[in-house]
Amino acid sequence: MMKMRFNRKKILKTLLDTPLKNAIASFLLSEVLALSLSLLISGEVSFSLFVIAGTCGFVIAYFISGIVFSYRDEIVRQNIRLEQLTEELQGANDLLVEQNQELDAFAHTVAHDLKTPLTAIQGYASLVSAFHEKMSLTEREEKLQAIEANVMRMGRIIDEILLLSSIRRKDEVVMSSLGMGRIVAEVYARLEHMVVEYEADWVVPESWPRAVGYGPWVEEIWSNYVSNALKYGGTPPQVVLGYTLLAAGDEVQFWVQDNGAGLTAAEKEGLFTPFTRLEEGRAEGHGLGLSIVQRIVAKLGGRVGVIDNPEGEGSRFYFTLPTSKKE
Repeated sequence: MMKMRFNRKKILKTLLDTPLKNAIASFLLSEVLALSLSLLISGEVSFSLFVIAGTCGFVIAYFISGIVFSYRDEIVRQNIRLEQLTEELQGANDLLVEQNQELDAFAHTVAHDLKTPLTAIQGYASLVSAFHEKMSLTEREEKLQAIEANVMRMGRIIDEILLLSSIRRKDEVVMSSLGMGRIVAEVYARLEHMVVEYEADWVVPESWPRAVGYGPWVEEIWSNYVSNALKYGGTPPQVVLGYTLLAAGDEVQFWVQDNGAGLTAAEKEGLFTPFTRLEEGRAEGHGLGLSIVQRIVAKLGGRVGVIDNPEGEGSRFYFTLPTSKKE
């Protein structure tokens, strides 16, 4: 008696065009039917047994395929979850590495900033202690004033450290519509002694657009930018405050423009990197101060940067904030 042959490769190729569950069921069923049909043709089983075997094979194949399909879905879900956990772990590890590097740079910067005035205080105090009897009243007053100035400088550095610490801890701030004119007036009152000391030209617009932010932090941004413009501007410094409404209309760029020596491309690139500074003697205070500015603006959803002064020499330091619809 002639035996029938089944092309399993052709059957599998057909099954590839069906959904996975049906494919598994169909493949298992085809194997059962192939075996039963071979036995039927050879006369080893009756037709009724062939039908029963085929039916049982179909039911068994269907349920087995369902179990396989269910396990496959579970494995896929577990793999997806494992990938998510791996990504989260990698992100946490990257953040930890970044924070450790930042902490090292922060410690170096703070140690440097505190050591300089402390060394000056120690030097002046030693002079007064050793030679106060030989000094004139004017000389003693000068040394004591220098000590006082350096103590105040250390106090400002400590205030900056405390501010930076509060920024790092405070995940949520109360954002509100800001009256920028009032904030700038507060900054002027705060730095008026420097404006007078440097005989600076101070230029501000008559009115300001409203922006969304956190008032105390925005005041710190202005104070940092303006004090740097006073210290590192021309002779005398020309400090121009202003704003630019950006094309999209949902941001406003506030800026401080100076008439100093300007910055090289390399200096601009690394200026806002956390706790870096320019060469010694040129940008005292830029390291910690601009790091604070960068952190504040990032928390407020804006951007920071520096560009060449459009009018010529000098630089324009800017920060952006979302615009406020409140007039």
